[in-house]
Amino acid sequence: QYRQEQVNVPNPNITITLRGKGTISGRVLDARSGAPVKTFSIAAMQGEVGRIDPGYGIGGSGQTFLNDEGKFEIRADSTDDGKTSLYVQGQGYAPKVQLVTGVDEGQTTSGVDIRLDAGASVSGKVTNKQGEVVAGASIWVGRMPQQWERGQRSANATTDADGTYQIDSLGTEAINLYAMFEGYATATAQATPSSGNTTTVNFVLGSGGTIKGTVRVGGKPAPGGYGVGIYFAQEGGMGYNANTNIDNSGNYTFTGLPEGEANLNVYGNRGDGSANRQIQKTASVSPDKVTTIDFDIVEGTASIEGSVTRDGQPVSGVYVNVGIRVDEGNF
Repeated sequence: QYRQEQVNVPNPNITITLRGKGTISGRVLDARSGAPVKTFSIAAMQGEVGRIDPGYGIGGSGQTFLNDEGKFEIRADSTDDGKTSLYVQGQGYAPKVQLVTGVDEGQTTSGVDIRLDAGASVSGKVTNKQGEVVAGASIWVGRMPQQWERGQRSANATTDADGTYQIDSLGTEAINLYAMFEGYATATAQATPSSGNTTTVNFVLGSGGTIKGTVRVGGKPAPGGYGVGIYFAQEGGMGYNANTNIDNSGNYTFTGLPEGEANLNVYGNRGDGSANRQIQKTASVSPDKVTTIDFDIVEGTASIEGSVTRDGQPVSGVYVNVGIRVDEGNF
């Protein structure tokens, strides 16, 4: 268990006591028939948790149970209010968050029955604008995955050779879906699945827009150690982002970009003691069009000196960041 405390320093008289774990036991049952669900997973979370976006992959961190009677026993962190939320998933069933109260350190809360409703499904086909099927496209549910996430966890589905996919064991809340494939712009869709039924959601992938350019330092192509990041804001959540390194000529390229306003950031540290460079620019992206955004970095470094004090006394170990405006609206 972790805990945060706000204190004034220096203060040598601090004692932080961490609570131990409690135990929760019970059964997972089919809501309609009352029959036990024999295979399922449970993730225990502190406090009262509402709906969980399927894009956060909470289920992957849960404990898997195989029991003919649907029985489970799981350890959970105890909290001041004794509340624990269990996120339960079973193949063919809609995920469920169940609140359990009275969870206390060293004690067992028993007799917890969790009833799962029939899951919903979404299926469809992914094609390009020419009507050709796109095999190997990844389908994501919930929120748009960031570049680093796409490398760390699997998509909810991947299209087959005929461009089709199917995702099962969904809830009945409205969801966002994203179809992605290298070289194409991400396609988005919304759906409200129905319990026990399959909802059809097809995607058409466009080529998207392209941003390319050159990073120069002192009028020459930037050396190794520089990269360019791109970010598109998304209403109500995290948006699309990606990063790429420059080549030996200082060039970079992003393809398959969604339409909209993009924020670009060139970053890098040459590793020779020079400043850690970061310059930002914005650009408009349109489908099937190439936008060129170059970055020119002034060669050489300058120095700023000063001191950090508190109540007139010097403070050590403080980090100071400096942002320098290089032109209107960019840093």
